[in-house]
Amino acid sequence: MAARENPQALAVSLDRRHQLSTALEQRMAESFPEMCHGPTSAARVQFVQFVQSALRGMGMAAPFSPAPAIPPQLQVLAQLLQSFRPVEP
Repeated sequence: MAARENPQALAVSLDRRHQLSTALEQRMAESFPEMCHGPTSAARVQFVQFVQSALRGMGMAAPFSPAPAIPPQLQVLAQLLQSFRPVEP
């Protein structure tokens, strides 16, 4: 968060985030091909961003939360990911 005050650090952070986001989007498309077809395909980028935001939020909260706080949240995220069903072509 402090990178916003430093233009060089911000540029590096934004570039790295773009690289990671692109790689994660590609991996999620491989892992969840059903996201690439049908009505959910248009929202794929937003879905990936949602998953990233959820994971970042858990990562930020973890050091300040009791140990049992994060696993249930990960379970909800896992259930969401598992809720996708293949779309028949």
